[in-house]
Amino acid sequence: MVPGNLGLQAGSNTIRGLGTGHIKRGQFQRNIFRELKSGVISATIIAISIGVIGALWSYYANDKVQNHDPTNIYPYHDLMFGTILFLGSWISMIIACFNGSCTPLIADICGLDPAKVAGPLETAFQDIFGQTFLLGMSLLVFRATEPYFWFVLDSNGNYNYD
Repeated sequence: MVPGNLGLQAGSNTIRGLGTGHIKRGQFQRNIFRELKSGVISATIIAISIGVIGALWSYYANDKVQNHDPTNIYPYHDLMFGTILFLGSWISMIIACFNGSCTPLIADICGLDPAKVAGPLETAFQDIFGQTFLLGMSLLVFRATEPYFWFVLDSNGNYNYD
């Protein structure tokens, strides 16, 4: 996934800086800020692409819910889907960049080899916490809109708002 790649790249840059001596103790904040700055640019471009593709994919999907188009009832369904993908992906990528730049620094402070520790920890952290934000964002948005826009199809195929 893209967030993991961004996090591993941030970690690789940090490990290289530690190894070459370009990142010294007391300069950690500068490195984290640089990695976050490049991560925000990359995450924004990628998340916009993901959100637009998701919204278009939802809009042009031939099979809507049991051949019933939810946009008849909920006209912003496709836009909401794209927005959820954008926000969840963007937050996940920013977390990955921050974690990727911090993990080697923490390993170095603890006297561990940053090259051995950073990759597995960043990947595990991203798998657990990064995707939680995508799912959590979906839950928050759907829970907030549920009373207004969710419906159930009855046995006749009609919309039932229970």
